[in-house]
Amino acid sequence: MLNNILVQLYELSEALDLVQKDELKDELKSCIDILERYFQIVIREKEYYSITPKEKLNVPMVEAYDTQRRSAHDDCIRACYRLNEICLAVNVDKICNFDVEDRTQVAQFCGYFISSLYFSNIRCNENLTKWLESCPLNQ
Repeated sequence: MLNNILVQLYELSEALDLVQKDELKDELKSCIDILERYFQIVIREKEYYSITPKEKLNVPMVEAYDTQRRSAHDDCIRACYRLNEICLAVNVDKICNFDVEDRTQVAQFCGYFISSLYFSNIRCNENLTKWLESCPLNQ
C-alpha cells in the first residue's frame, strides 16, 4: 500500500510537476509522523497506567495524557483523510479503506501501520505492504 504510493510517485515523476511530487512526499511523511506520534502517546499512557497503582495515579498527569491522546487522535483522523487523498492523487487504492470517522478503527489502523513499519524493518525481506495487508480493517 504505502510502497505502492511511493512507487507510483516515482513512476509518475515525469507527469507530475517536481514541486507537486515533492509536496506529496512531504505530506506523506507528515501523515506517517502523525500516526507515529499518536502511537507513542498511547504507549506512554498505557505504560503509566500499567506501572502506577490506581491509588497513586497523578490526576494532572492523567488529564495531560488524555488531552495529548485526544489531540493526536484527531490529527490521525485528518492524516487518514489526507493519506486517502494522496492515494487518489496518484491513482492507487486507499490506504485507509475503512470509515476514517470511526475513532476505534483509526486507532487500530495506526497500531497496525506503525507495527508494520517496525516489523518490515526487522524482517527486511518482507516489505511494509505485506504487513499492512494483515490489517483486518482493510479486508
